[in-house]
Amino acid sequence: MSTITYSYLTLEPVFYFERMELDKIKRDVDQLKASLDERGYKPDFIATLIYRTYEQGGRSIPAYSGYRPGVEFPFDKMQTSGQQIFIGKDIVYPGESVDAEIRIISVDYFAGKLHEGMAFEFKEGGTLIGTGKIKRIINERLRAV
Repeated sequence: MSTITYSYLTLEPVFYFERMELDKIKRDVDQLKASLDERGYKPDFIATLIYRTYEQGGRSIPAYSGYRPGVEFPFDKMQTSGQQIFIGKDIVYPGESVDAEIRIISVDYFAGKLHEGMAFEFKEGGTLIGTGKIKRIINERLRAV
């Protein structure tokens, strides 16, 4: 038993997730997308996201479509949760980039403050795990006047 525990402790986290059943992950993502469609999910904006590598201080494991990191815009230190629905991918590994539909929970707070081309950061707690750039604003309430 201690040998198994020891070997798990010495493996890099990435190796564990590479062995996971990709079919199960894809089924989970499909279920999430179907659930969002049923609730009338509408993104607030579309952005290009760049995930930092583990060596750059980012995640050591991949992110899956539906992930909700904290989002911080350059004009304010207030963070909001921003759900990322990847476009054309279900999984993004550290160091990769992806276009994603983003839905933030603090729409009222950020109303009239965002614009296309605006850069932002996404974080896990206080740890910067990636950056993004708004390509298109869908929720007009957010558009800067």
